[in-house]
Parts: sequence; structure tokens; C-alpha cells
Amino acid sequence: MVLEQYKYTKFIQVRIRTYICLQMKSILEYKFFIYQLTRVSVLARFKKTRLGLFWMLLSPVLTVVVWVILHNAGIFNPGDTGLAYPAYVLFSSTLWIFFFEAYKSVSESVTYHSKILLSHPIPYGTVVLERIGFHLMNFIVPLLVNIPVILLYGGKLGWTSLLFPLALIPLLLMGVSLGMFVAVLKVVAVDFSNAMDEIIKVVKYLTPIVYATHADLGFLSQIVKWNPLTYLLGFPRDLMLCQGWDLFLPFLYVTFLVVILFFLAWRFYSISSPLLVERLFGN
Repeated sequence: MVLEQYKYTKFIQVRIRTYICLQMKSILEYKFFIYQLTRVSVLARFKKTRLGLFWMLLSPVLTVVVWVILHNAGIFNPGDTGLAYPAYVLFSSTLWIFFFEAYKSVSESVTYHSKILLSHPIPYGTVVLERIGFHLMNFIVPLLVNIPVILLYGGKLGWTSLLFPLALIPLLLMGVSLGMFVAVLKVVAVDFSNAMDEIIKVVKYLTPIVYATHADLGFLSQIVKWNPLTYLLGFPRDLMLCQGWDLFLPFLYVTFLVVILFFLAWRFYSISSPLLVERLFGN
């Protein structure tokens, strides 16, 4: 019995490794195409408006203004954030936008590149990687703006700040995974995909963005505790702001689940290709 289980486990491991190698090989064959597609998307965005950089900063800035007003008016108590509240909200909102825009960009990968997918037999994963590249390029500027703001408000950066980019990877994978599921739904079930967009917007307020991770929120505290985004967003923030490793273990557990979710989403996205093409032809 033990021998049979061992053989089955090895068989599954070999199948997974083979699948990953094949996917990586097909993507590497199109690396120049992905680069050019990302480059065109980034340039196109900035050609459409002279205020391209401004619009990327507008959403987190508006979030800061609203919550700082509520905080100063005594209407809202965010708890001990360990940093001046405006800088804390700005940085946290930037991380939320990083997650949400990753989800949004990938969820639009099929509809955005529908003409290319219909006219060229390319792996669907290439358009996902293009959306990821496009999203990362857009994130650089808001992140760089946050650094002087944190220092201006008395925050400090240390050696743990160097680990911040690595800690962001699970948050990125979470957004990409949800985006791949919804990318298919945008073609076959538009209403459901729209509902998913609204649900994720609501989840923002159940994630410690405008309040501290351990703030007393009454019955909502339990929801925040079981929200995986609490740790995917909170741990990178703590590393950047040198606020300790309290969230490290739950962050590892959630990261493990996110990796599984990512492979499931990638598989779902890949096998749905024929159905998507058929629907796109129909439209």
C-alpha cells in the first residue's frame, strides 16, 4: 500500500514537472513577442494622455484625503499604524491597487487581445504575461513616489525593505490567478465577471488598508483575520516599513495556497482556449 502511494506521488510529481517545463518552453519561444506587446501597450497608454502618471497616483491620493479627514474628525480610529496616518494609507492603498490592477489587467487579457488571439495561433499564456508586464511597469512610479513620502513622515527603511519586492510576488500571483478565472468568465458569463469585480472592491474594506492589522473592529476582526489578503498585503508592508515579522507564518501558509491556486487558474485558463476562441468568433 505504501509503495503504491509512493509510486502515485512520484507519477504526479513527474506530470507536474513535465507540464511546467512544457509551459515554460512555449512561453520562452515567444519572449520577444511578449516584450514587444508589453512595450506597445505601455507606450499606447502614455500617448493617449499627457497626464498618464498623474492618473496612476490619483486613486491612492483621493483615498488618503478621505480617510485622513475621517480620522482627524474623530469619526474613525485606525488603531496603531506605526507610521503617520497619511503615509500609512497612501502606501497601503498603493499595495491594494497593485493587487487590484493585476487582477483587472489579467481579467481583460482575452478581450483586450481578442484580435491577436483570433488571427495568430499563439499560447494564451503570452497575453497573460504581457498584462503582467504592463501592470508592473505601471506600478513602478507610484511605488517610487511612496518612498520619499514615508521618509518625510518619519518612517524608516532598513534591510528588510530589500525583501519587499520578493514579498509582493504572492500578492501578484493572487491577483493574476483571480484574473485568469475571470478572463474566461468575461467571454462566457459577463454578469458573473462584473459581480466578481464588485465583490473584490468590497473586500478592500475587509483588508487592513485604512486601519492597522490588529485594530479592534468588533465582529469584523474575525473576517479580517481569515482574509488571505490581510497577510499578502500586510507582511510586505511590514517589511518595507521595518515593522517586524509577526505576519510571517500566516503569510507562508497563504502563499502556499496561492501557488496552488495559480497553477489551477493557469490550467483552467489554458484548457478554456478553444471555448474562448469559439465565443470570440461568435462576437
